[in-house]
Amino acid sequence: MKIVNITMYRWAGSKFGIKIKNECEECEINTGILDDIKQKEFLGKPVIIEKKPWLTHLWESLWYGGWHAPVVIVNGKLFSQGVVVDRDKLVQRVLKILNE
Repeated sequence: MKIVNITMYRWAGSKFGIKIKNECEECEINTGILDDIKQKEFLGKPVIIEKKPWLTHLWESLWYGGWHAPVVIVNGKLFSQGVVVDRDKLVQRVLKILNE
């Protein structure tokens, strides 16, 4: 079985003297979805979920094509950005990788 790395870049952080102060509803919902699937779908499986502030990790997010937070990356490939992630599609993508 492979390891699946999911990284979410949320609307937060600071860079170039700029600090994000407002909240992002989509980011909050995505955080909940990621936490939930880790506990319900992938508990005990090699799935690593990391959440990073988008502005602080701007260049990293842009490298993957993530221009608009929230950005979700699965094993180095852009999965979604700027929207609430489709939970079912994300679970299916992770299961596919785990079973390869």
